[in-house]
Amino acid sequence: MSRELGIRAGSFGRTALFTTFVLSGFAASDSAQERGTPEERRACTPDVFKHCGDFIPDPDRITVCLRQKVRELSPQCRLVMTNSNRTPGVAP
Repeated sequence: MSRELGIRAGSFGRTALFTTFVLSGFAASDSAQERGTPEERRACTPDVFKHCGDFIPDPDRITVCLRQKVRELSPQCRLVMTNSNRTPGVAP
């Protein structure tokens, strides 16, 4: 059982590390402000992995992907992507 937990914990750790890496890449970009607030990025992070993971770590391609799949997104991410006041991105 401890081996099973170790595998799960290791998988979770790798996923958390990867998510942190991806999100920090967005925050570090020159156009991070155009990519939305930290809350907006958090709202879309699960959708990025689910629908647009092939485009990680390219924030421009992720944004295009999310816009193309807006009907498939979670309600929170859909709200971010359809906000007409700005051009949000990933979110994540």
